[in-house]
Order: sequence, then structure tokens, then C-alpha cells
Amino acid sequence: MIKKIKKISIPGVGIILVTIVLIIFFTMIKIKAAGIEEARKTDLKTTESLANVITMSLHPTDIKEKMNLLAQAEAWADYDIPAEVSGVILKKNTVKGGWVQKGDIIATVNSTRYKNTVDSALASFQLTSKAHDRILKLYEKKAINKEELDKTQAAFQIAIAALNNAEIDLKKCKIRAPASGFIDSFFVEEGEFIEYGRPVALLIDYNKIKIVVNIPESEVANIKNINEFILTIDALGGKTFKGKKYFLSKVPDNLAKVYRLEIKVDNSKKLIFPGMFARVEVVKKENKNTIVIPISGVASTKEGNFVFVEKNGVALKRKVDLGISEGFYVEIKSGLDFDEKLIAVKQGNFEDRQKVRVMKNIETLSEFEKLQD
Repeated sequence: MIKKIKKISIPGVGIILVTIVLIIFFTMIKIKAAGIEEARKTDLKTTESLANVITMSLHPTDIKEKMNLLAQAEAWADYDIPAEVSGVILKKNTVKGGWVQKGDIIATVNSTRYKNTVDSALASFQLTSKAHDRILKLYEKKAINKEELDKTQAAFQIAIAALNNAEIDLKKCKIRAPASGFIDSFFVEEGEFIEYGRPVALLIDYNKIKIVVNIPESEVANIKNINEFILTIDALGGKTFKGKKYFLSKVPDNLAKVYRLEIKVDNSKKLIFPGMFARVEVVKKENKNTIVIPISGVASTKEGNFVFVEKNGVALKRKVDLGISEGFYVEIKSGLDFDEKLIAVKQGNFEDRQKVRVMKNIETLSEFEKLQD
């Protein structure tokens, strides 16, 4: 028995077609969305694989090779001031630790005896002078011979010398400072009798200061042609001073085998005291208008020294030859060119031709220092 096929109405066919179209449409949307998501993930993965770096443009820079040596300040000179006449100390005109100028009176010796000696010598001089004048006139008249004149002239010269010596001794009763400085010690008291030559006081002259440095034998050749130095004194808050070479020993210390270098420093403000320690900066060599980079940017291997430069988003490995160094920086003698961009700061280990993302470019070493703060 043959079943009769039911007739499908036109509205029913339309619904079926619409349903099929909608299924195809949403399927295509899902496929496209999946492709977009996959592409996004791929892009994200690529982006995340880029290493972040900071680059530094290479410009002509100066660099100095330095060494720092420990030194100590010494007084420019010290004087044991002696008594040049014997007598009783009447007065000390300053105190221990007092500052005096050259020529100031620091102590006074009783001068009574020396004044009497001057008076006596003056009277003798006056008497001899008159006798000399009288004998000279007689000689000119040929009333006496040359021998008489010579005796009178000799006595006259002796009288002059005696008067001069007496006046000198009288002046020496006032003991004066031979230089400007401070009285470090007094060795006498008022009312005390002192003999000729006995020390009265110790005077320290530190208007100028000697900064004394012991130079190792290996560095003498670098020092002998240097005339100016920079020194720092920590006791003065790290204050720096300029000094000039005053003396470099030609003979080493027998035990330490070091050479004594004396640097003259102006101390007119009296800031530096003898005994203070100092650090002396010695510039052994200076190169101008060269390539200088942070030493942290150099990788040292058995094959040599390498750095990375950035070009068009790619890190390129370069072998370099190093020159002199200064602190955290080093000179590049070959392997880099001016205006290239050194990778100064990077993340992790690097490989040649690795893709990078430049986060920042700096132009000077001072900018690099700020990054370290």
C-alpha cells in the first residue's frame, strides 16, 4: 500500500531556510572570533617575548684614569725659638695656642744689663770718635805718622762694633716670632732665668700646609710629571683643596720602598690642621673626545669583551677593546662608533639579534647615574 506524501506548505519551507542561514551565519562568526582570538594570543606572545632595554647614545666624552692615595697634613715649618741672650723672663706676650704674626714679640727678657752695655759702648764710641777726628787732622798736617793714625782708626772700628753688638743684644731681649703661626708650646715661665740658646717656645707655621703622600715605586713614573693635585679631607666634611707639587724624593724609604711626595696647599683660612688625613687624587692619564660607557654594559668572556647595541629594534653583539677606566665607566678603544645606541640597561641574558623594546634612550653618563639612584 503506497503512503501518500504530505504536502509541505510554503511558509514551512521559508522557516527551514531561515534557520539554515542563521546556523551558517553564527558558525562563521564563531570561526572568525576564534581566528581573532588566536591572532591576539599570537601578537601578545610576540610582544611578551621582547626584552625591555634602555639605550644610551654614544657621544665624544672625556675620561681620566685616577688613583687615590692616603696622605697626611704636616705643618709647613716648626720653629724651636731660642733665647739669644741670657736673663730673666719678664713677660710672656702671648699664650700657648695663641696666633702670632711674623715679628710679634712672644716674650721679653730683662734688658737692664743690656741697656747699660749699650750706654757704655755709646760713650766709648763717642770718645773714640773725637779722638779719631783729632788724630786725622794731625795726620793731614803731617804732625804725626801713619802708625798713630792706624791705631786710632782701629780703636774707632772696635768701638763701632762694640756699640753695634750691644744694640743687637738689647734688641734680642724682645724674643720675636720668626714666622706667622701659633704657639704650640711654651718652655719658660715669667720670672725664670734662661741661658743663651735655651728654647723659649715652639711655633708652628701652617699658613701653608704640606700634604705628604707615600708614592709606591710602581707609580713614581706617573707622578713625576704631574704638578697639580686634588685632595679631599674627610674631617672637614669631604671638602676639596687644590695643591701643587713641592718636592718628590729621589730616594725611597729604606723599609717601605716608597717615595715621599710633598704637596703645597694654601691654608690662609686655617682650615687644615697638621695631622689631618687626606685622600689625594692623582690623574695618571686623560683621554679626550673618546667613547665612554658604563662598565656594567660590558660582558667579559674567554673570547673577549662584548657589548650590545640596538638597531631597528634588534640587539647586535659587538666585540670591543677596552681602554682606561674611571670609577664605574670604561673607555672603548675600538668596536663602537659615535652616535650608535648602546644597550646600557637590559633584562636577563641576551643573544645576538634578539628583538628588543626600547623603553628609554639617554644621552649622557649623568643621566645614567640618575637611573641608578
